Amino acid sequence: MGSPDAESSTVGRPEWVRAMVILAVGVTLSGVADFVFTQAGFPIIGSYVWASGYAGTILLLFFVYLLPLDLRGPDGSEDAAERPD
Repeated sequence: MGSPDAESSTVGRPEWVRAMVILAVGVTLSGVADFVFTQAGFPIIGSYVWASGYAGTILLLFFVYLLPLDLRGPDGSEDAAERPD
């Protein structure tokens, strides 16, 4: 038995489920780290860790899921200045 290829392991799982799992894990880990640092007496570090973890999660989702989208108009041009008059 060989190892399954990458595509067959994600056949039944939609991409939005994976994105929601990444979001939930990123925000949860940031919140737990904030709680641990705050309880240890370092509230400023806890706030920094939470904010940077939350922002990092959002940036990761942006670069992985939103940036590759091909956002073009119905005529296929990227900019209105490219259209001939």
